[in-house]
Order: sequence, then structure tokens, then C-alpha cells
Amino acid sequence: MNSLEIHLTAFFERTKANTPEITWIKVSDAQEKKPPPTFTWARNPGVYVIVTSSQVEYVGKIDSAGLYFRIHQHVETSGALEWDEMLESPSTRIAVIPLLDDLSVWIPSLEVYLIDKLKPFWNKRKG
Repeated sequence: MNSLEIHLTAFFERTKANTPEITWIKVSDAQEKKPPPTFTWARNPGVYVIVTSSQVEYVGKIDSAGLYFRIHQHVETSGALEWDEMLESPSTRIAVIPLLDDLSVWIPSLEVYLIDKLKPFWNKRKG
């Protein structure tokens, strides 16, 4: 179990809710304009975590529908050299954590909790 999974499990144990599944995708999968049909979570709200090797780089959320489209916005080339290099690294992956129905109330809290525990490099303003 990696640190993301450990903290996700700890968070949901405290809420007495079931821990949601994490779906891992490649950056290139999120750079397409439309999500692949296999991304059944694409229009859901939730939290996502960008990871390079085993380093957490960024934690983000979308409170309303559109998790795929929010991730897509973050993985487009920005012109910021360090950010773009991180996204282009073959080891960069994205953990997608859709939170549906009753779990959606936890989205803002989960984002803040993961930023606090994982100290992502690109979340400096919140961490």
C-alpha cells in the first residue's frame, strides 16, 4: 500500500464511509479532448492526484460533475517549464478518486487532508 492509499484509507475510516477505489491513468490518457469510453468516472465529481515515480506532485478536486475535464485542463501544456517536464515524464500517473452520492460531501475535506499529509510540490499555496 502506498502513502496515497494509506492516507485515503485513514481519511475514510474516520468518516465511517467505505474507501472509494483509485483508478490510475497515464497523463497521455487525460490529454485527449474526449475521455475514452472506459473512463466511466469521467463526468463524476472527485479528487485527483498527480504522481511522478512515488512523489506526489499535485492534489486537485472538482465538486461538480466533470472530473475528466478538470484533469484534462491540468495536463495541457502550460508553458511553465517545470510543470510541463513533470507531465512529460514517463513515470507520471494520475490517481482518480471519484466520490459519488453521499461521499461527494467529503471532496473539499479530502483535498485539504491529502495536501496536508502528502505535501505535494505544486500545492504550495494550500500546503
